Amino acid sequence: MKRVMRHLKGTRELGIVFWQDPDTGQNRHDPETPWGFCDANYAEDPCDQKSTSGYVFMFAGGPISWKSKKQPSVSLSMTEAEYIAGAYVAKEIMWIRMFMKEIARPLQYPTLLYCDNQSTIATAKNPENHERTKHIDISYHLLRELVEDGTIKMEYCPTDENVADIFTKALARPKIEKFADGLGMERRD
Repeated sequence: MKRVMRHLKGTRELGIVFWQDPDTGQNRHDPETPWGFCDANYAEDPCDQKSTSGYVFMFAGGPISWKSKKQPSVSLSMTEAEYIAGAYVAKEIMWIRMFMKEIARPLQYPTLLYCDNQSTIATAKNPENHERTKHIDISYHLLRELVEDGTIKMEYCPTDENVADIFTKALARPKIEKFADGLGMERRD
């Protein structure tokens, strides 16, 4: 509780800033297409060994959707934990794309999803069952289906750059500050 209170006290001047001018060079993504980061920690809970999933979606330089959730089952590997996190993200991507279609127009490009686990990306891109992944519940293969049909484009993002890390575990202050900056957070005057 003390950590939460210190965090809230130290960040009360922060606010979300959306980039309004894509020509400034600050936004390296298409200003009309959301993108996201997903992450998972592996078996962090010492009591039940369940992993935690986290994701954040960005649009115009600021976060529009984020979540942290304990996974319902025990993962047998880091890849499985990340893949399950990716399945949650896939559902959110479908919702965001439908929402964008309703309020504006259909998105023209795949939703870019950054993940810090190369095996998860390979599993999502390759529809073959592998010896190490055949135990993964079929309900989590939505991610693979959306990668296959071009709705999602997955790319590797080093852990140091994966802002979704903030949703999966307690981090040191410098990393929180770095990720807050990456989430479009700025101090308000």
